[in-house]
Amino acid sequence: MLPRNNYCQCCARTLPETQFTRFTPICIHCEVLPAIDVYRKTRDTVNLEHKMLSSSRDGKKKARVDARLQRYETTGKRCACCHAQLAVSEFDRCAPRADGLQSNCRTCNKLRLTLDTKEGGMTTWRTVRDAMRAKAAKG
Repeated sequence: MLPRNNYCQCCARTLPETQFTRFTPICIHCEVLPAIDVYRKTRDTVNLEHKMLSSSRDGKKKARVDARLQRYETTGKRCACCHAQLAVSEFDRCAPRADGLQSNCRTCNKLRLTLDTKEGGMTTWRTVRDAMRAKAAKG
């Protein structure tokens, strides 16, 4: 049987069960420390964990992106070009955006790139885009 890992409440390390005194949440290394050092270590650990969880910009953004993606799983995301409600898998990633996805679906991006290189350029693209929007509005 493998030893189970436990979390030391003093030094915040995850250690095997053999590194703990029986029925205590503090590892054997922290147990021999003077009381003031245990207090300092515990206070620093709590402050560090709080700082990481509450003030981490990346942590907050990741939580916000995950919440939006979870909402999109049920409702779908609306494409800014064709106005169709599509699955999240139909959009490419874009890290700077609030939801982590591009505003245009892959189909619209591909179509826009092919039409931009042709004779009409942006005029042709806008005509096609407006037709796709009208089609999405009808159903």
